Amino acid sequence: CGGEPGACTGRHHPSPPGYIVYTYAAWRCGASVVPLPMVLAAAEKSEICRCLALDFVISADQAPAFLEPFRRADSAALGQDRLVPVRSPRQHPPAFDPASCAFIRFTSGTTGASKGVVLSHRTIEERIRAANERLREVEWPAPYNETSHVLRLGDARDLSSVADESVHLVVTSPPYWTLKEYAGDSDAQLG
Repeated sequence: CGGEPGACTGRHHPSPPGYIVYTYAAWRCGASVVPLPMVLAAAEKSEICRCLALDFVISADQAPAFLEPFRRADSAALGQDRLVPVRSPRQHPPAFDPASCAFIRFTSGTTGASKGVVLSHRTIEERIRAANERLREVEWPAPYNETSHVLRLGDARDLSSVADESVHLVVTSPPYWTLKEYAGDSDAQLG
């Protein structure tokens, strides 16, 4: 995922669940993340690449033209996205600690000139914990305020009744996996 200790990885995505997964994966590897919003003009994206010492960009765009001047090797498939190794003309500033940097967000602030704001891994963790605490205090809107329990009698190899993009806990009986003998090809047996 372009995540290795101290790496600086760009994320050129809309904001689907994949963006979150790649971001958490990079953090878990000790890398920092720089959003490259799809809505930015190509010149703005190029400027971010020019100003930062990026190592990789994960892009939902299969051929991001703004990365061409910075590409250092062929891109590789990463699920439906592309992992593009890049080389920026900049190096990290001497006081910059890439191991503690989690997120670099660009903002124009009050000046109108774009500048990077660095958030540390500790700051991100504190913000996530604070958000979780707050979310436990407020009433959630429907349907998120409900938990339902459904028992289904069926074959655990067929999970077609579980909706895609939903959260489910599937519990099966361990003896079922080890004692049940399936007719025909036993290579398909899970236990």
